[in-house]
Amino acid sequence: MKKILTISEVESLTNLSRSTIRRLENKDIFPKRVKLGSCRVGWLSEEIESWINQIKLKRGDQHARN
Repeated sequence: MKKILTISEVESLTNLSRSTIRRLENKDIFPKRVKLGSCRVGWLSEEIESWINQIKLKRGDQHARN
């Protein structure tokens, strides 16, 4: 089952600020938020986990080149 994460959970998992998350979303390099209600948004946990794994893979590639 997919879990929907709050902004606080996303900040904690990624160690990014709200403004950085927004900036990365606008550049299409971070998962887009899901509108849950008129004043509520969230992020799909599997998309955040995938984004984190991509960062790890890129880091691994950089270490392999050095």
